[in-house]
Amino acid sequence: MFKKKGILICVISLVVLLSTGLIFFIYTCCLPRFYVKNFNGVVSKVYSDELDIKNVCYGNIFKCRNINPEINGEYEADKVGTYDVEYVFKYKNHTYTKTGILNVVDNEGPVLTKSEEDIEVCPNNGKILKGGVTAIDSYDGDLTDKIVFYYDKETNKLHTSVSDFSSNKTEYSFDVVASDTEPPVITLNGDSSVSLTNGSNYGDQGASAIDNCDGGVEVSVQNPVDTKKDGTYSVVYTAKDSSGNVSEVKRTVKVYTPQPASVSYTCNKVGYSCKGSGKVIYLTFDDGPSGYTAELLDVLKKYGVKATFFVTGNGSDVSIKREYDEGHTVALHTYSHNYSSVYASVDAYFYDLQRISDRVERITGQKSYIVRFPGGSSNTVSRSTKCIMSTLARELENRGYVYYDWNISSGDAGATTDTNQVYNNVVRNLGSGRYVVLQHDSKGYSVKAVERIIQYGLNNGYTFERLSKDSMVCHHATAN
Repeated sequence: MFKKKGILICVISLVVLLSTGLIFFIYTCCLPRFYVKNFNGVVSKVYSDELDIKNVCYGNIFKCRNINPEINGEYEADKVGTYDVEYVFKYKNHTYTKTGILNVVDNEGPVLTKSEEDIEVCPNNGKILKGGVTAIDSYDGDLTDKIVFYYDKETNKLHTSVSDFSSNKTEYSFDVVASDTEPPVITLNGDSSVSLTNGSNYGDQGASAIDNCDGGVEVSVQNPVDTKKDGTYSVVYTAKDSSGNVSEVKRTVKVYTPQPASVSYTCNKVGYSCKGSGKVIYLTFDDGPSGYTAELLDVLKKYGVKATFFVTGNGSDVSIKREYDEGHTVALHTYSHNYSSVYASVDAYFYDLQRISDRVERITGQKSYIVRFPGGSSNTVSRSTKCIMSTLARELENRGYVYYDWNISSGDAGATTDTNQVYNNVVRNLGSGRYVVLQHDSKGYSVKAVERIIQYGLNNGYTFERLSKDSMVCHHATAN
């Protein structure tokens, strides 16, 4: 009896276990559901909507359909980064939501592209002379300036490599043409034309040369100048690069014996005359160009104001060319600004004037006939040569020049070094008339006052003009 009852209990228990196991198996393995294993986010490729989903599907262990999710959240598919998003998986009427990370990655290197024209390089160092290579990355854009070049002389190939910001590297080699037919460019120090009096010393200022392949190259000089013998000499400068290209530049040096003055000295002094009607300001600047001239030109350009520059032999040609190109009057002051030599005689004065005239014409292509005496026509430092200023004032006009003094001095030549005082010296002397203002673009504190002077003039009804041969007469009384 007990034996039969035990067997029955065992059978019932076995049936229960088998039923439970079968139900569990059917529930876990056969009934459809979302299966999510090792979910590590989504990798998005630039310019593509394809998403790489691993171990996310709907079904059972026998058959499971991969599901692509909808993505809720902000991310930029074309910008490398990590973004927090929500993934929504849908299949028919079933929905599964999971918060995760979306990783946008860049696993493609930049594209290297050769120009349509052949690449020409320097034979000695592979520097590109013509054509070129560009590098464009789908994520990082233009990476051309990141390209590393190596030129192999033996194979005549240009090896290139570039890496993007995700460390993807691209390498490629291009066939190139090694050729250098361009000679060095020689630049003279100083003027290309020099005049010397017989017996004076000639110190050659030399020249420099830059080559497109070699950089700086040596310049050889042939200097035949004999300052004890009148004549016109050519100083020859030669430069040769590593490819054998040669360039040559010449400087003309004229040695002459001054002739006696063709004019007679007269003490018939010139009287003062400096006035005119209207409210007009002529800004004039002596002794430049200098390191402050570019700053001054920027201010004048800002307000559309034209001025007059009485230039010397100092400073850069670039500044004088800019003065001319921007519509200002480039006028003649003195080449040396050495009073004792300039006013030694009429010939000495016109020799100095010719030198600065030659410089201006060389730079601008135009002769200038507007002049200001060093120290003005009323200077007294020239008194050692009796009557010279009265003589020069008339002789200038006889030779077609027009000279200008001033009727407002900024005081920047020695009376003050204060910018506010320079400004006050100018504006307090303005009235109803025409005013030639004397300043120096060689004085930084004076240049800094110009913008305020212009603003004052514009706000008070003045116009600004540059000097010409037809402007107002402005002469001081000659002192000797």
